[in-house]
Amino acid sequence: VPLAGIVDRDQETERVRHKLAKLVKQRDALKSKLANAKFVERAAPTVVEEVRSQEQAVGEHQEKLEQILQELGG
Repeated sequence: VPLAGIVDRDQETERVRHKLAKLVKQRDALKSKLANAKFVERAAPTVVEEVRSQEQAVGEHQEKLEQILQELGG
């Protein structure tokens, strides 16, 4: 579906960049938590698995936004 004239490309690019920056920060925090041996040792296995799951989901979302940004030409 062509969106020319309906979507402001610059505004949408900026919105995606902003959301992507937040996701990168969130993913870095999750990776840091998982890299902390004390956290992994002391936390309940279900908590560690939940953090791993969150990191994976954020990573997938990040990849989708990066693809969208590329398609927008940004």
